[in-house]
Amino acid sequence: MEQIIRYKTLKFRRRFGIEIEINKSIPKASVIQAIKNYSNHDVHSFSWGKSINNKLWHVKHDITCGEDEEDMNGGWEIASFVGSRPQDIIHMGEVATVIKEAGAKVNRFCGLHIHAEANDLTPFNVGVMLAYWIKIEHVMRNLVAMYRSFEHCEPLCNVMRDSEGARFRYRFYSPEKLYEYFLPCEDEEEVEYEDEETGPADPMDFRYRAINVINYYLASKDRRRKRKTIELRFPESTLNADDIIGWLRLYLNFIEYTKTAKMPSDLRACDIRTAMTYLGLGHDNGEFYLFGPSLNKTRIWFLQKLIKNLEHPSIKQKVMKAEAEKLLREIKI
Repeated sequence: MEQIIRYKTLKFRRRFGIEIEINKSIPKASVIQAIKNYSNHDVHSFSWGKSINNKLWHVKHDITCGEDEEDMNGGWEIASFVGSRPQDIIHMGEVATVIKEAGAKVNRFCGLHIHAEANDLTPFNVGVMLAYWIKIEHVMRNLVAMYRSFEHCEPLCNVMRDSEGARFRYRFYSPEKLYEYFLPCEDEEEVEYEDEETGPADPMDFRYRAINVINYYLASKDRRRKRKTIELRFPESTLNADDIIGWLRLYLNFIEYTKTAKMPSDLRACDIRTAMTYLGLGHDNGEFYLFGPSLNKTRIWFLQKLIKNLEHPSIKQKVMKAEAEKLLREIKI
């Protein structure tokens, strides 16, 4: 069979935003001033509140970012403006750099959250996306720092294992059925998921998953809700521009790939090469891609970060590391 060669670029079909959590190593005023000195978007500050359709940067208190589990002083959450262009991804990474240069730091309780607009997705599409995430989640866990606390971003595999048992991976689920596993029960649907004064209220609520579909679900039920997004909560917080740019491109590209993908026949874990295909960074059967500059940089970032994390002496993943190194050599040829 003749191999088809296609050119593939990062496509922008949805709006997006990020939330960067930091500790209180510098005061809120210093964070605000650093952003004002650099960004072409203004900055707004409040104690806590929902960030919807931001045209500005929002800096607010976040109770979950203290230095330990007993620290209720928390830290700061920096919510970006709503982006829609490749340049916005770069700008968000650059702003993280200037915040870091101002003295900001993160800790293991701080996360990087990415909201992607999902007005064009159906529950079928969301279920398919969740299925592919579950198949690659073991790889993604090695993409985040070892110190990452999963208290507020529970892996989806844990949810399925607790609900379905250890053999959940070998079963077929319809997309709509899988989607339902990550929704509140009927008697929990009226829970207020956000406390306007203090921020997130109950750490056990259904938002605290590696991928949070609650805003999508609530907006689907009530058109008055304006935040129909699907949130990636998995990465540790970072002020490294390359990592922020890498995670943004990776997540947005993953959504585009899975939007047109078929539901997999099972939820079994896959190897890195297949995981890259599911992330939209690899070659499909019968098709070979020439990747555009931004996607090629994302592929290299993904593998380099994975290899670096797998070099930690406490991680016994020699096969995965060797596979990642082989794929990186192939890309750089």
